Amino acid sequence: MQLSPIQQLVFDENKPKAIIGFGTGVGKTLMALLLAQGKILIVVDKQQKVDKTFENCIKQFNLDKDVTILTIHQFRTTWQTLPYFDTLIIDESHKQLGGAVVYFRFKTYFKPSTICKSLLAYVAKHNPERIYPLTATVDATPMTVYNACKIIGVNYSLLDWIKAFYFLLNERYRVKSQESVVDRLTAVIQKNGYYAENDAPEQIYKEIFVEPTPEQKKRIDEIKIEYPDMQQVGKIYQIENGVLKGNQFQDSEMFHCEKYNIIQDIVKEHKMIIIYATYTEQIDRLYNLLNNYYATHILSGKTPKRVREELLTTLQGKDEYILIVNTAIDAGWELPKCPTMCFFSVPYTTRAYKRKQAEGRIQRYGNIKVNTYIDMITKGGVNEALYNAQKKGKKFSEKIYYNKNI
Repeated sequence: MQLSPIQQLVFDENKPKAIIGFGTGVGKTLMALLLAQGKILIVVDKQQKVDKTFENCIKQFNLDKDVTILTIHQFRTTWQTLPYFDTLIIDESHKQLGGAVVYFRFKTYFKPSTICKSLLAYVAKHNPERIYPLTATVDATPMTVYNACKIIGVNYSLLDWIKAFYFLLNERYRVKSQESVVDRLTAVIQKNGYYAENDAPEQIYKEIFVEPTPEQKKRIDEIKIEYPDMQQVGKIYQIENGVLKGNQFQDSEMFHCEKYNIIQDIVKEHKMIIIYATYTEQIDRLYNLLNNYYATHILSGKTPKRVREELLTTLQGKDEYILIVNTAIDAGWELPKCPTMCFFSVPYTTRAYKRKQAEGRIQRYGNIKVNTYIDMITKGGVNEALYNAQKKGKKFSEKIYYNKNI
């Protein structure tokens, strides 16, 4: 087995407890399994359990490992009855080791998530010999780093940590945005484990700005009257992408949107492409538009496990295809040959790290290459504000956007 220099370093140092904060495609799964010993407990997101990420890695590299794999929900509900394991691996630990810093009645409190409390309690009870939190975005928030350190036995002063990474504004703690904060977090990760981006050449990023059509503008103005509150922000974003989701009382609406014209030119140029879209109505509309001319496929929450596995296996051997993916599915799968990804709509989320996760579906260990990432952005509204926030690695707040722009 040929390891990269950074992987060889991790393997040679053989640390019993360490944060493995490699970027997407650097091989976190393989390194954790190589370091793991004895009986191994792996806690994963549901999708990783479905996709058998760790089992496939064990099979691919012919590893002899005794693993028990539980989803976050399974671990959270059964941890008190679980036995001792020699090794604990926490996959996608940015999802599992989060928490909130709360200011209430002139006092500061830390509220870890339920799964974080369960993991910390399990470690306190059993003290596994080896512990490895894994993530490509371990620095998603300062608290994920704080808890990753805590779970491997490194305890920082919580008050000092909060002073270093947070500031109090209007009785709410907010993360400092200076670049020095990111550098400081990176230094903490490196001190307590490993931090390395994939050794990739410079990537190609393209922005396509689209003017909203008169039809979209008219419907947005109507929405502002129909919903005179923050609820309108999400609905405006839908309209900017050509749809307005319905409910049990109203049918979904479709609007003329220039993005659907432009996407046809993009797929003519890029014969192998992944298109991220946010809403079911968007996905269906794109499929109906493109499938008449190209081999077009869909990967969404509705895709059954068996179909999903067959689809990804089939596409690995294809040289031309369009795969439309729901933006929520940003981890747990890969198409490393694919050179192009188009964000038809930016993921509607406050979590900027999810963009990095999504990009990593085509930038994988063993096939690092130059990829083209295309963003289609509706100008002058929620879409552009959301894109700018995620580009800068910041959270997008509906409340702040509403107060400033509406």
